[in-house]
Amino acid sequence: MLKRTTSAFLALSVLALSLTGCTSKPAVVATFDQGEIPAGVYILNEHSQYNQYMSYTGNADLSFKVTEDQTLAQVIEEDALDAMKRYASVESECKRLGITLSEEEMTAISQGAAKNYNDNKDVYSKKGIAQSSVEKTAISSSLSYKLMEKLYGEGGELAVTKEEKEKYLNETYRKAAVIDIPLTNDEGKLLEGEEKENAKKEAKELFTSIENGEKSFTEVFKSVNEKKGATVPETEDAKNYSTLITKNDARFAPDFTVSLFSDEAKELRKPFIYEAEASTYIYMVFDVLEDNFVDELGDKLIYEMKNKDFMDYLLKKSEEINLVFDEKALKAYGIKKIAER
Repeated sequence: MLKRTTSAFLALSVLALSLTGCTSKPAVVATFDQGEIPAGVYILNEHSQYNQYMSYTGNADLSFKVTEDQTLAQVIEEDALDAMKRYASVESECKRLGITLSEEEMTAISQGAAKNYNDNKDVYSKKGIAQSSVEKTAISSSLSYKLMEKLYGEGGELAVTKEEKEKYLNETYRKAAVIDIPLTNDEGKLLEGEEKENAKKEAKELFTSIENGEKSFTEVFKSVNEKKGATVPETEDAKNYSTLITKNDARFAPDFTVSLFSDEAKELRKPFIYEAEASTYIYMVFDVLEDNFVDELGDKLIYEMKNKDFMDYLLKKSEEINLVFDEKALKAYGIKKIAER
């Protein structure tokens, strides 16, 4: 089954859209304590989701079964409803907490929206999306990020402690310098027979030379990568060649990353070797919390840690602001009708 791919950005950065028509007041699909949601919120979100699914699958069939129980059209409309709930919650929460955008931020958003609209004017016009809608999308997105920082940042109502950040980093990442010695040829095909054995032997000899002190890790790292055509700066500290690695890091063999997160591999600044099917890895692990890394990441770490919680928070808050949907309006602006435009 196709994985649902609606992004947090789409869920948060929807906006009000003034539809051209006979009435001077835009149609609305919902009202809440702090205001109302114009029909364009729903339309723009649906349109964005539809494009995202088509880009991901190449399938424009709205009757396509995304799950056993739901078609693509139903998934888009359900997610659009959640997006509106979050939109209303962001507006309400920002007013409650006094969160606003500066004049400079507003100017940058306005200029960016104008360019975005002009670059996509033909498509937007067919769907009934005005330039003001593009601008309000960016405003909503910016306010969403500010709200998240306010809630989860230092002193916030849901503040994340430094201890929580450190725990998350230790569980989610490894910081390691990795020498990747391929067991494949220039065409990416696995080596066989004597060629493979020679490559594995070379890797083991390099590891042994590091382990017994004949060569430094940095010396071998530089030599191996320069043979691949890479430019490698001089350094005496292997940590300067390190990178952050996750459990599902696509740059490395899956079984290697599992090994990297094992207890045996946690001893710091000690060389290790691991043989995968297509590579032999010589690597060294470092403390992910070194050099005030938590402080260096700042709010970026909050976004990564709390994004899902924030999405859920906004949905829950929408239950407290007397949010009422107009079912007839939702039906009138369904995705099938929008896709036909």
